[in-house]
Amino acid sequence: MISIIIPCYNHKNYIQKTLDSILEDDFLDKEIVIIDDGSTDGSDEVISNWVEKNKNRIKIIYKRRENKGLNKTLNELISLSNGEYIVDVGSDDFLLKGGLKKRYDFLKQNPDIDVLISDGVVVDKNDKIISKSILFEFRGYKKEEFSTQESIKKTLFKRFATAGSIYMTKKDFFEKIGYYDESLLAEDLDFSLKALGKGKVAFLDEKVSAYRVHDTNQSIGNISPKLLGDSAKAFYKNIHLFPKRDWPIIWWNIVKFLIREWILRGKNILVSFFHNKKFKKT
Repeated sequence: MISIIIPCYNHKNYIQKTLDSILEDDFLDKEIVIIDDGSTDGSDEVISNWVEKNKNRIKIIYKRRENKGLNKTLNELISLSNGEYIVDVGSDDFLLKGGLKKRYDFLKQNPDIDVLISDGVVVDKNDKIISKSILFEFRGYKKEEFSTQESIKKTLFKRFATAGSIYMTKKDFFEKIGYYDESLLAEDLDFSLKALGKGKVAFLDEKVSAYRVHDTNQSIGNISPKLLGDSAKAFYKNIHLFPKRDWPIIWWNIVKFLIREWILRGKNILVSFFHNKKFKKT
């Protein structure tokens, strides 16, 4: 069984599309596990109505509670799930039909693989496709960079910029490497580093999901000093998982993220200073 886990926060306008895409996928052995993380925009009403309407068509675990943040919600979702495999779907994204079975079949045929990365499309708020490939157009990777385990590792070391619901992971792999680090904003980078260091990762050249770009998308243009600092921490805390030949590029990433953090903190201090000075004059 595949568990599709959905952390939802204030995506009233998109969550029904997300849920419909899972229901409409022709892979039958699946469940939806969804937590509304304290939404204030009416997402709960949309989800509750959808669950009531479709509870006899698909296995659903739904929970609404106060806001605890993305990482705590992801960890709770993993704990609640019952599937052999887990797919994390953003509550503003959606699956492309047939993607679940293609990934499931690949992992069944390659039981040594712990994490499978695939591709997808990028859409706008109206579901219009604005990029035909998340990885090779929107993020600018090259296909040869995902051709082997070693090339995937080097690629994500050099520039980690994946997006959308393109990962499928064995649930027992989370037991092996640990759940998401709840202290880090860069939880996806930390997970990928643990996966590359402790497991086996493969790429399936299939488009399996749609990643939505819109005005309230939290991952677009939301680079904060903490995110940069936490990215450096993610590399540092996982360096021991890799052979020493990989350490120079890891240290380079640590230094790079710290420099960017310090520059951004300095910029924010200057902006705040001149803003306050202008405010006092007026």
